[in-house]
Amino acid sequence: MSIVEKRYQDIPPSLHKLQKSCDSCHDDYQAISALIYRVPDFSAMKVNISSTESLSFHSHMNELTKKVNQIKIASSDNMPARALSSLKELTLSINQLGDTCNNCHKNNSQIYPNSGIKQTLNNLAVSLQRGNKKEQGRYLGHLAVTACANCHGTHKLAYGVKQVLSADVDIMKLLKH
Repeated sequence: MSIVEKRYQDIPPSLHKLQKSCDSCHDDYQAISALIYRVPDFSAMKVNISSTESLSFHSHMNELTKKVNQIKIASSDNMPARALSSLKELTLSINQLGDTCNNCHKNNSQIYPNSGIKQTLNNLAVSLQRGNKKEQGRYLGHLAVTACANCHGTHKLAYGVKQVLSADVDIMKLLKH
């Protein structure tokens, strides 16, 4: 086709054919590309625990888990002062994590800890002082879902899939598995 022929009517069908070709790959690999290139690398993240000290994201998550377990054990062992002390440490650690989360989540819809988490922390503190085991268990479980599981459902799963997709494939390891 020469420019002199001015066959402009042939352009839209050609563009449509090209678009279908692009759409095919885009549709097939959109999720994989998003996981590989848009999910943050949590292994490189740090959580500031003081003005001069930070922990790896992974270590901070382990500390959060440890503090939740300390609350549960102290509560079960009728040690409210210890449970409240661990809750105070947990609240501080959640706030420190929130500062890290808010570096990426700039809009107000993803503030961590949100008002629901803060209310649950307050409710748990009150129930630890009253000594009602059933109420303590309910608030601690609710905290685990709202403060931990909601984010894990998005971030931990996506990061795990990214790690799998980004890893070099070792055919011998796959065959052995």
